[in-house]
Amino acid sequence: MRVDGAVYTAFINDTQVASYTDPQPQATGRIQLGSSFDFVDFDNLAVTTIPGSLPYATDLIDNMHQRSWKDGSPVLRFNQKWQHLDGQGMYVYKRSVSTSTGAGASLSLDFDGTGATCSVPQTARPRWT
Repeated sequence: MRVDGAVYTAFINDTQVASYTDPQPQATGRIQLGSSFDFVDFDNLAVTTIPGSLPYATDLIDNMHQRSWKDGSPVLRFNQKWQHLDGQGMYVYKRSVSTSTGAGASLSLDFDGTGATCSVPQTARPRWT
C-alpha cells in the first residue's frame, strides 16, 4: 500500500492492482495498526517515507505524551477544565482521550510550521489560542 497525499495505491507482489484518489483525504492518523489485547503478529511489515514527498508531520503530540520529545517542555497546555483518561478502548487512538468538562475549557499550542491538525469528534470543536 502506498499513500502519497490524497492518492492511495495498492500493490500485490510489486504489481499495482488498484488506485484511488480521495477527494477529501483524512488529515490525521495516516498510519495506524490496531488490535485487541490479544497476541497479534505482523509479518514483513515496513513503514517507509516516499522519496521526494514532503513529510505530513514532523511531531506527534497526543494525550499520552503532551511534552516535547526534544526537551520535555510542555507542548499542549490545557487549563483546569479538562479531564485526561488513558486505558480506553482499542478504537481510541493510543487508548487515551482528553475531554473538556464544560464552558471555559482552553487548550494552547505553540509550534513552528505551516499548520496543526487536531482530531476531535464532530460535536467538539476546539478553539485554538
